[in-house]
Amino acid sequence: MKRPLPSKVTKKGVAKRTGLWYTIARSIFRPILEEIEAMSQAMQDAINEMRADVEQQTTVTQSVVTLIQTLSQQISDAADDPDEVRSLAQQLSANTAALAAAIPANTGTPEAGAGEGDTGEQG
Repeated sequence: MKRPLPSKVTKKGVAKRTGLWYTIARSIFRPILEEIEAMSQAMQDAINEMRADVEQQTTVTQSVVTLIQTLSQQISDAADDPDEVRSLAQQLSANTAALAAAIPANTGTPEAGAGEGDTGEQG
């Protein structure tokens, strides 16, 4: 038959663990538990940061879709006016350049060596 851990009932009726084994176990496991709690908090912080990044990217993506749809409609509407088509083409080029500059400027730099020699093909 197993003996229960020694305990002492306090004035409020709450069992308080006592004894050498309890003290040893607590001193061993408390730092482990604190480390697990710290790791859990770090993971939650990382998840929250990623959630905010996804929301921001979604907003940007939706804006780009709206821009493309608007330009497409403007080009369709101006099909009979060569000067208007030329103007829209210049606007499209400017927007493309702005997007092309914004993407690398707002994304992290790949780690050194990452992706070198990788063509994306599986072989």
